[in-house]
Amino acid sequence: MQAVHLLAMHQKHCKGAMEHFLEVACGPARHAALIARAAGAGATAVDVSPAMLEYARGQAEAAGVAGSMHFVQADMTQGEGALLLDTFQALCTRHIGACS
Repeated sequence: MQAVHLLAMHQKHCKGAMEHFLEVACGPARHAALIARAAGAGATAVDVSPAMLEYARGQAEAAGVAGSMHFVQADMTQGEGALLLDTFQALCTRHIGACS
């Protein structure tokens, strides 16, 4: 249900189709997989747990969207994970005008 809401908000506030979706602390990456399937968008799923990412990868394969998804093992509070989150936030800030 949240994935449907996210897509509706994107359609309401942004021009054009969603091209990519980032799910942080993704767990099974359910939202990323649903959006990849529904919108045909690419998706990046980030989680600190390698086991959870392996599970998410299997779920994406079963859903037929693994080819549209990228899985990243990172701690979003430090190092490369924090840099990824900072970069994402900067991109959102830069492009917020395109989504208003």
